Parts: sequence; structure tokens; C-alpha cells
Amino acid sequence: MKKIILILIILLVIVFFAPSGYLPFKERVDGFKNLAREKIDEVWSAVTKPAGDIDRMVDKIENTASSSPLGLYAVDAAKKLNLIRVFSPLPGARVTSPLTVTGEARGNWYFEASFPVKLLDSRGQILAQKPAAANPPAGGDWMTENFVPFSVALDFQKPTTATGTLVLEKDNPSGLQENADSLNMPVKFE
Repeated sequence: MKKIILILIILLVIVFFAPSGYLPFKERVDGFKNLAREKIDEVWSAVTKPAGDIDRMVDKIENTASSSPLGLYAVDAAKKLNLIRVFSPLPGARVTSPLTVTGEARGNWYFEASFPVKLLDSRGQILAQKPAAANPPAGGDWMTENFVPFSVALDFQKPTTATGTLVLEKDNPSGLQENADSLNMPVKFE
């Protein structure tokens, strides 16, 4: 009989006191669920906003990135991702001579299967300049709207500056400013 009474007392304690212990835990779980829902809604609304909102977000990123060469490159590379992509070297990489540059560009970035590439020191002095050559797949053509691989090897003397810029220019035989474009990548010299 004492065992039955003890079991009943334990059950009563569990029934009366368990909800108070359970309630704060449940509130925390519900709070995390609500926070997760809010974040998901926030991300979804950012993704589905009209282009004007996206342009304002890009402007905000540009303003923030303007103090860093890598930040400026990231914004510029993102804008030109559908035109030219550099695989090697990586932005901010330590480079030595000869510097092999590889990547891919749309056919309209080239003229006569090449485009100019320059390596500058931090003072803007040209250390090396050479055309990057299109390397279309076997039987392929560089005159296409698709991406065409390119490569170039630049030989240069180690400069006195610690940093520089790799400039990949869109070939512009017309010389017209509206046809000019380039991708400027920061590099470091070893």
C-alpha cells in the first residue's frame, strides 16, 4: 500500500510540476522557430525583390568595398562574371615571373582570337604586356557567344612595389570608349 501511495505522489508531482518545467523549454523552441521563420522570410524577400532593390543593394556593396582592392575586384568581377572569368592567379595572390594567366572569356572579348593583358606595379608602371590567346576546344572557334578558354604567360622583373594589378582588357580595335572594358585584379609580388 505504501508503494502505491508513493507512486501516486510521484505521479502527482510529475503532473503538477512538469508543465512548469516544460513551458520555458517550449517557449525557447517556439522562439527559435519564429526567428528561423523570420530569417527565411527576410532572405526570400531579398531574393524576390524587384531589380531596383537589387541595384540599390549592389550600390551599397560597392560603397562598402571601395576601401579595399579585393573588394573593388569582387564587385567588378561579379558584374563581369558573364563576360570574363580568371581561374589563375586568384585575386590577391602572390605572383612571380613567369606569371601564367588562365581563364575564359566570351568570344566578343577577343579580336582576332586574342586580347591585351598587362601587369602593372602599384604606381601604374607596365611590368609586362602581352596578348592572351584564345584556346578553343578542338574544332572550336573563338568567334562565338560562348566562353572560350584563354592563357598567357607574362615575364617580368620583380618590381620595387609590393602590390600590383593584372589588367585583362577587352580588345577594342575601334578605339571607341563605349566598346572599352577591362577586369582589374589585385596581385602581390614575391
